[in-house]
Amino acid sequence: MKVLAGIVLIGALVAVGAVQGANDDCFACCSTEGPDCYADGTPVADGEAYALVYTQKGSVFAGFKADGSLVDETASELVMTLPKAKGGRCEPTLCVLAKAYASKRTTGTWELVLLDTRKADRRPAGLGEDGSPVRVNAWGFTQSTVRFTESAFLVRTLAGGSSPWETGVVASEPSLLPANVPQPLVTGISVAGERVSLTVADTVPYLTYDVAGGKAPASVGTDRVAVEKRDGAAAQEIVIEADGARSRFFKVVVDR
Repeated sequence: MKVLAGIVLIGALVAVGAVQGANDDCFACCSTEGPDCYADGTPVADGEAYALVYTQKGSVFAGFKADGSLVDETASELVMTLPKAKGGRCEPTLCVLAKAYASKRTTGTWELVLLDTRKADRRPAGLGEDGSPVRVNAWGFTQSTVRFTESAFLVRTLAGGSSPWETGVVASEPSLLPANVPQPLVTGISVAGERVSLTVADTVPYLTYDVAGGKAPASVGTDRVAVEKRDGAAAQEIVIEADGARSRFFKVVVDR
């Protein structure tokens, strides 16, 4: 998922628009009116990322996997990510695209997608060295859908829907788990009063882990008893503390 272009913040522009650039570049300005919200109804955190994605004509964007990759990389492309959320919206950001790249993608759909990259501490995870997301808990289309017209390089906004505050959320879907996600393995347990510490192996850094509890093995299910959820780690075990006041049996689960 190589980022194909750069971004420059420009505070004077307040809508999605574009101008044709030099012979080898074109420019699109992306922003949302906001306030944009996560699926839980809270406003997006400052520094959260938006994704500009392109989907071929006749296809529908299938979304993101939890590791930041696309579900269908044959039909869609992650063009660039914009870690520019501030004040509950995507600030006006100038996106610079290679003209040769954009001119071959005039018949499909360009869309601005809100990502939820928050870690266990509820702060956005940021982007990888190549500018791509390192984790995506959920994703949702913003109110602005952009398309390249077949003439020149002008972007038009297809406004639709009501304010996110009226519905409480931006339409959002959980990201798919990659097929190779390992099953977390409890390798150690210690008890101190009503506090239970679970040592867990085989976790991955792009997921957050919780603990399900129950009074009997068969009842371990939806009751979440982690004192604090923990992010996974690529090459080391993590420790999750759980409340043992109501439960005597525990299972480590992915927080979804």
